[in-house]
Amino acid sequence: MDFPGRPPVTLGSLPDELIHLLLHQLPPEDTLTSFTLTSQRFHRLADEPLLWRHHCHRSFHYWDFSHEFPLQNTLPAPEVDWKGLFIIRKRRLTQAAALFSKIVSTRVDRLDNMERIAEMGYDVKEFLIEQYRAPDTAQDFLSRRYYAQRLLDSIHKEIAVRVWYQQRFHSTMFECAAAPKQVERCLAAFDMFVLHDQVGDIDEVSKMLDDMTARFRSLHPQLKELPIRDQALILNGWLRENKLTGLRDPATNYRNIRNCLIGQVLRAENHDSIPIISSAIFCSIAERLGIDAHCCLFPTHVYVFVNLDPQITIAGAPITGSYKPEMTMYLDPYGSDEEMSISTLREMLLDFGFARDFERHLSPCSPAALILRLMRNIHATADSVRQNHRRELTELLRGHPWTNMRALMYATEWASLVLSGTAQHQRVYATLKDLSRNYPEDTWLAKTYLWKCYPSITDDHPILLDESDPGEYKPWAGLFLTPRPHPPLDVSSRHEYGSTDMDFKIGQIFRHRRYHVLGVITGWFVKLFNVPHPEDGTHRNEYRCFYRCLQEGSVDVDIAIGPVNIEVIADPTIVDPDNFPGIGRYFKRFDPETCLFVSNIREEFPED
Repeated sequence: MDFPGRPPVTLGSLPDELIHLLLHQLPPEDTLTSFTLTSQRFHRLADEPLLWRHHCHRSFHYWDFSHEFPLQNTLPAPEVDWKGLFIIRKRRLTQAAALFSKIVSTRVDRLDNMERIAEMGYDVKEFLIEQYRAPDTAQDFLSRRYYAQRLLDSIHKEIAVRVWYQQRFHSTMFECAAAPKQVERCLAAFDMFVLHDQVGDIDEVSKMLDDMTARFRSLHPQLKELPIRDQALILNGWLRENKLTGLRDPATNYRNIRNCLIGQVLRAENHDSIPIISSAIFCSIAERLGIDAHCCLFPTHVYVFVNLDPQITIAGAPITGSYKPEMTMYLDPYGSDEEMSISTLREMLLDFGFARDFERHLSPCSPAALILRLMRNIHATADSVRQNHRRELTELLRGHPWTNMRALMYATEWASLVLSGTAQHQRVYATLKDLSRNYPEDTWLAKTYLWKCYPSITDDHPILLDESDPGEYKPWAGLFLTPRPHPPLDVSSRHEYGSTDMDFKIGQIFRHRRYHVLGVITGWFVKLFNVPHPEDGTHRNEYRCFYRCLQEGSVDVDIAIGPVNIEVIADPTIVDPDNFPGIGRYFKRFDPETCLFVSNIREEFPED
């Protein structure tokens, strides 16, 4: 509406304060490309550090550690180049999107492109989560989900390995008690190997413990006025009353792998945990309350050691001889509300056959010892699953059970190698072999960390030659120590083999005639046989075709079967792509109309 005698309102006539408010609502990309170029005044207003700090906080949730984002937030806005940070983040997202498109569409330079994205770290996490959650309507949603998960997992693993690597050089790693926050980070590192797109990374585990502490503190505002013993007992009782520690059904559920992972325990509805995690949760919250508490390793259990002497700080001190026995107490957050008497614990040690070295078993443990104990629990769960075939023990909050279990075993390999500088070279070789076959996207981690831990392993080291298995192609030497080779694509053409029977195509779903399990054909190969002629008994060369397949519910992707065992399925209602781990490595999507998976490996099999 026009008012007679009043000049029209223009953007330039608005005061700076109103323009600032408008800029907070304008998309930052438009501010950079349009608004800031309009006039010198608008350029000055659009260059305000507070504005770009706002956009950085609103546009990006995750930040790579290289930005030191928590430190930047404590500084006055003019001391940080917030606009520059925003531009860096946007450029990385643009670069990551272009690289990811190549990763999904072509095998050429795929590992190099994956490495380039992974090295951007948390700066691309939100982008990868978006790809991991690609809708079923996307033409290549299976491929996007698969490669996004592999990249997310690799980035998460780097954070975990970095935590362990930093502990490797920490003065308290092997001989001294550690601060509980240091321990919680080392334990939460195992969660990173199976985190996928979920909340619950190392920092988020700490945040969950912060929230639990705040909740407890709000219920006990006078806690600090009580003796330390009473504070510890009240905390232990509260944790157990709220089912935040302990296990409801240890007879059947003790070996559930979820109970070994502190992040999974904190996020799960029932919070079931084994003793080592229950004690770590208690110690982490106790530290936030000012209680000096530490995990204490028994032969078959983990208790909590509480220092009652306010004049002594245990963290960073030698494991033995740094406290007065009369100024300590012991708790069992896993199994008891009451204090454990030291005499009872000594009797238990005698029953276990430990007549000496009481002090070491009754003292705070080092991070290395705690991680080693957790690794043993993970291995024990894996053994139990193999022996009893109980798949429910491997089910986590996200991901396929078998792939998660394999990833956690892989995590124990990394923890063992990174924390120990004296590992046998054969173990390094085994880890590199596992990496090469199952986790090639983690090659950059080997170059970043394993090389620093084991510099004596060189190109011509016998470990890389695999003398026990001569003749087999071993790509890790080239992947790990030299520029990655780029062999030509191995293209398979049906026309090469003339009249060879090739009745089935890549992407077909079938039921195995003998074992009655579902599978998907992911490739084929031809072998030459010398067979007798049925009439005259002479021998002749004959090509026979075999098919590679991905079995439903299995993580083994290199299964070969003959055509006689293939019974093609035409009913799409019995096919669930989620039941085929790794399906996105080969296929773009599932087409229910044809009951076929649409191939994404036409570079290798152009006629399928």
